[in-house]
Amino acid sequence: MEKVKSEKMTAKKYLSRLREMDDLVNLKAKELLEQQMMITSLGSNSDIKVQSSNTSNKTQDMAIKLAMLQQEAVAQCFELVQFRTKVMKMISKMKFDYQVIVYDYYIQNNTFEKVACDMKISTVWVQNLHTKMLAEFQKIMDEQGITE
Repeated sequence: MEKVKSEKMTAKKYLSRLREMDDLVNLKAKELLEQQMMITSLGSNSDIKVQSSNTSNKTQDMAIKLAMLQQEAVAQCFELVQFRTKVMKMISKMKFDYQVIVYDYYIQNNTFEKVACDMKISTVWVQNLHTKMLAEFQKIMDEQGITE
């Protein structure tokens, strides 16, 4: 039987999870807002004297879905906060410029151009620092035995 060799987790893939997790949290928040607006719009139709059980069931179903979405959103936020905290601890001993790049690019979801503007350096220099930061972060991952 042939063993499947798993790919080594790279620093870039590992840090990119921050951006992906943040995007998922934002999508869940948008979904929650849409669900809340739908429930509110159903509730605003309550001026009608005769309310059918169909509308009542729809409202109940939507309220249940909203509660489930809220639980999922809280769980995703908690997971993101835990991962951010872990990354922040990992970078705490890195050069300050590297910390700024991790924070601005991966945690704040800024572009290299925005990071360069914030750091008052060129975009090319940010990209060079980013490459060096990834090499140093990979060493930290290897030291801590992070493989996935």
